[in-house]
Amino acid sequence: MRRAWPPCSFASIPLTCGGTAIGRVCERFLHTGDRCCSGLDLTGRIYREFKYDRTATRVNTPTLEVFENRRGVCQDFAHLQIACLRSIGLRCAT
Repeated sequence: MRRAWPPCSFASIPLTCGGTAIGRVCERFLHTGDRCCSGLDLTGRIYREFKYDRTATRVNTPTLEVFENRRGVCQDFAHLQIACLRSIGLRCAT
């Protein structure tokens, strides 16, 4: 028997919060079809469209800034992915 996750299972930190601004930004990346396919598509787009640059960000660089600059490190890309997926209602954890 499967149990549903309680609503507050995964707490957001400011860098992974799927707020209004990041939600609007992520709409450009996520199509409205199947959410699983959207997640896979998002992963590919981050891989293709963003550049790994260890000098581009710091530990506390906001996700929206990473999106706008299209540069960062693995942590930044993970935070971006989590924020985008949360903005469409998918539960994610860091």
